[in-house]
Amino acid sequence: MKNSFDHVAHRLVRDGRAAFPLKTSDLILRVVAGLQSLVNEPEKVQSRFLVNRSKFEDQEEGADDGLIFKDGGVNPTNGDVYDEKWYFQVKPGLPTLLKAQGADMHGYGKWIGYCMELHERSTVQQLGIAKGLDRCIPGINLYELMSCRTAMSLSTLRLLLYKEPKSKQNYVVGKKHVDRCALTSAIAELRPALRLFESNGEAESAPELYVARPDEVLVFAGAKAEYLTDLLPAQGHDVFDMVAATEPPRWSIVHFGHTNTPVHPKYLHSRKLPDVPSAVGQAAAATM
Repeated sequence: MKNSFDHVAHRLVRDGRAAFPLKTSDLILRVVAGLQSLVNEPEKVQSRFLVNRSKFEDQEEGADDGLIFKDGGVNPTNGDVYDEKWYFQVKPGLPTLLKAQGADMHGYGKWIGYCMELHERSTVQQLGIAKGLDRCIPGINLYELMSCRTAMSLSTLRLLLYKEPKSKQNYVVGKKHVDRCALTSAIAELRPALRLFESNGEAESAPELYVARPDEVLVFAGAKAEYLTDLLPAQGHDVFDMVAATEPPRWSIVHFGHTNTPVHPKYLHSRKLPDVPSAVGQAAAATM
């Protein structure tokens, strides 16, 4: 297994992303079915599955746990139009928090267990890759930074379920951006929609559509990894849903693994990629 993690680490440095085997097929449909059921429950049932965390300006993105509805609308700052979707955010300790506020654990306890198991499997994989990156890039200490208590409390498995679009056509459901975490694991999606850009952030780079395979996870670096080393530039990506009139609303599952270190400064005020070539990306390419 050590050699496998080392291989993934070298591919992350060389290519900016790497696919890695992870057994998930026994959990994916159960996890998705549970969320599809929960979003159709009465509001009084749904409200018990939202855990409100303290909201501060310096709070990590996605601070809430459990069930969250994003109602779309327009960002007043930059005019971005958001799609409507449900999140279900899974972090360590979620079952205890849900029980404390009276969530229906009789009806959904087994489903929460499936979510926690998927979170655990992905976390073990990410920490193994972190160890491989430590051997590949001596001195970054990524495993230590990702496995400390603060970082583990931020580790988030996110289930996404999009609402029925108003018009059935190809559309962007996630604009071009980088993730704020250290490592992102794209675990599963209903149909191919994740598109990857060149890691140097060039505006003209053409996206590459990622087509997932069963029991395989795509891993790439986020802005916290780039903060640690130029050899792990944050992976630019968007989500473009090529939906036909007869297809159901999209779902996807992603895991964000964090460190207790800051986000790279150039991403502090915006999750969008810069429109100029990145010196970080150029430095990484020069070392290959």
